[in-house]
Amino acid sequence: ARSVQALEEQTREHSALLGALATAGITAMAYNHELSRQTAQLARLVEQLRQIATTVPKSQHTAMLTAIDGIQGWLDRAKGLRQLLQPVMDEESRKDRRQYKACTVLQDVATNLEPLSRGTPIDTNGVPTTLQLPSATIAGWWAVFQNLFINSFNALLQREDGAVISVDGGTTDSHHWLRVQDNGVGVGNDLDEANRLWAPFARNLTLPPEIVGLGLGGTGLGLTIVRMILDEVHARAEFTRPSDGFMTAVTIRWSER
Repeated sequence: ARSVQALEEQTREHSALLGALATAGITAMAYNHELSRQTAQLARLVEQLRQIATTVPKSQHTAMLTAIDGIQGWLDRAKGLRQLLQPVMDEESRKDRRQYKACTVLQDVATNLEPLSRGTPIDTNGVPTTLQLPSATIAGWWAVFQNLFINSFNALLQREDGAVISVDGGTTDSHHWLRVQDNGVGVGNDLDEANRLWAPFARNLTLPPEIVGLGLGGTGLGLTIVRMILDEVHARAEFTRPSDGFMTAVTIRWSER
């Protein structure tokens, strides 16, 4: 009876979470569409301003070009941020379930997260080129690794230099694994306590308001989303002991099916 009650409570929590995430996803798609229209219009205005800049006096020419370059920089960053929604916007990415090479998916996610990385490198050289992820949608795998990488970015906020995120993986008998590590603030030595962070709304790190305002973590839902997606593909993620030089490690394990 207690097990059934606990399962019902977990189901209710997941249902509420899925409803909130679905609403956020619909809003994000609408925002992405409107942002696309606005950036296209702004790009045309930038070209018009560059033409006008050729007619202004030399004393104002440099200042005007500097302002135009600033607008162009904002446009480039906005286009980069829109790429974060790329898998969600494509219907095939949301529905087509198949196996993907781990190194390819990781490299693509790392590239798309560059606007949010603050220059932090993501080293995926430790992932075997032959390692394949369990069959799932590419949108699902992007959500898993995007959440893990953003958690690492936030853990590295206080580190002024030498910040690094490393991903490695391998195969042991019939089991495969991937591990994401960073040298940020860490989750502590008590792994049992750290693994409570997989529960909805559990947090171990207080983020600055400007980071939370950008939607870059801080809600306590990122790891819950990761575990929900992995549960569907019969994979398991947990905090594990990091390698020397790192403070936090999350390991994903799955077996051949």
